[in-house]
Amino acid sequence: GSWGMRPNNPVMAEGIFTLAERGIRRLHFGRTDPGQAGLRRFKLQWGATEYPLCYRKFDPVSGQWLPIRSHSPIGAEWIHALCRRLPGPGNRALGHLLYPHLD
Repeated sequence: GSWGMRPNNPVMAEGIFTLAERGIRRLHFGRTDPGQAGLRRFKLQWGATEYPLCYRKFDPVSGQWLPIRSHSPIGAEWIHALCRRLPGPGNRALGHLLYPHLD
């Protein structure tokens, strides 16, 4: 496939150059699930710094904040598997359905 050509790299470089020209000196690359090794590697190659995030949920029974063991929502694995297998138009339709606020 075309991933070997690293098509996201020139897009990211152009974005960084544009931001720098406008005086922006910091870029936050956002959260990444620890299991997403490729995405983590992509962000790190641009000089991003990783910081661990500790997610907690409030347990009303005990009155305490408890750590959440997984950063991914329950069932996220099957959703990721589905999206990898859907053709482009299917992914776009699913994206419009799940994220209408981004249109």
